Amino acid sequence: MRRGEGLTLFKLIYNVLIVVVSVFILFRGFMVDDEDLRQPVRTAGYTDVGIIDKTRVFSWTAGCDSGEAVAADIKAKNAKGEVVDLIVCRGWPFKGATVRYP
Repeated sequence: MRRGEGLTLFKLIYNVLIVVVSVFILFRGFMVDDEDLRQPVRTAGYTDVGIIDKTRVFSWTAGCDSGEAVAADIKAKNAKGEVVDLIVCRGWPFKGATVRYP
C-alpha cells in the first residue's frame, strides 16, 4: 500500500468527530429539562403549567424557529383563571426560551 492511501488516523478521527457533532446538533432537544420549559411560562404570569406535548427534533414543525432545540405545547391558567394553550420554544445551550401565543 502506498503512503496516503486507506484510512489514516486523521481521517478516522475526522469522520468520528463529524458523526458526533451531527448527532449532538440533531438531538440537542433531549438536553432540555421540562422545568426549563415551565419556568418562562410562570415568569410570564401563568399558573398550573402543564406540558402536553414536546417536539425535540425538527422543532420548527411545531411553530418554532429552525434554531430552537425543542418546542412544547403547554396548557396553563392566565390571570383571569382561563386555561390557555401556549407554545414554548427553547434553544440549547446558548438560547433562552420564547413563549408563543398561538
